[in-house]
Order: sequence, then structure tokens, then C-alpha cells
Amino acid sequence: MQILQGISSYAIHLCLIRDGEPVLAFVYDPVHRELFHAVAGQGAFLNGSRIQVAQKKKIKRYDPGHNAAVFSG
Repeated sequence: MQILQGISSYAIHLCLIRDGEPVLAFVYDPVHRELFHAVAGQGAFLNGSRIQVAQKKKIKRYDPGHNAAVFSG
């Protein structure tokens, strides 16, 4: 749907599942040259640097056409 709207963003996803549980996952965004990966029990990383969930509590505005949210607080 995004490509039809002129948004040329896509990603390649790969996940290793062991005994029904995700163990390792990769998401590569070639347009922005971003490689996300996560290892069970070790956290998530963007291009090798640790990342974490934002501490935002409320969504101020959401644009479903671009799958984007603006947070406050």
C-alpha cells in the first residue's frame, strides 16, 4: 500500500524460532541503511548500537496513511 502512495520504504525481515520462541531477529531497511537486530535476553540494536523503548505514555496524533505516531509526555 505504501508504494502506491509514493512511499518507497520497505524492509527485509528474518527471525529464528527455537521451540516456538523467537531467539534472534533481524530487520534491514535498505533505503535508510538501518539494520535492526534483537537477541532474546540481550536487547535490541540499531546498526550495532543498543536501542530501547521510548518512555512516551500518550499518543498525541496518529497518521494511519504513513503508519506514524506523534507522542507526548
